[in-house]
Amino acid sequence: MFEIALITVIATILNALTVEFHCRFQTRHIAKQRTVSNLIKHYLLMLPFILGMLLFLSVIQTQINKLGISAIKESLVLLGLVILFLSPFIYIMDWRYPGLVSKMENWRKGVSN
Repeated sequence: MFEIALITVIATILNALTVEFHCRFQTRHIAKQRTVSNLIKHYLLMLPFILGMLLFLSVIQTQINKLGISAIKESLVLLGLVILFLSPFIYIMDWRYPGLVSKMENWRKGVSN
């Protein structure tokens, strides 16, 4: 169980760094003109977060399976760990960069702020 907690804490810190860099890059990126190339780059900037999430889930699922607990308890533990993993994402996107999501949405649609 200690290994799972340690993996989760490390992954959460790495997730927070990934999201922070993502928001900084997106802030600069949506200031550029909307072209096909920039739109593709905009979506590719989310790739590190997605890959990190998939890696985290696969490692945690393997570790949870080693515990040998029931399926319901396993699902609850996994849900709790995923919520903990995503908490920096919510904090950074909502409080550190307020309005960034709506700005990105408007940029994708071609609407000026």
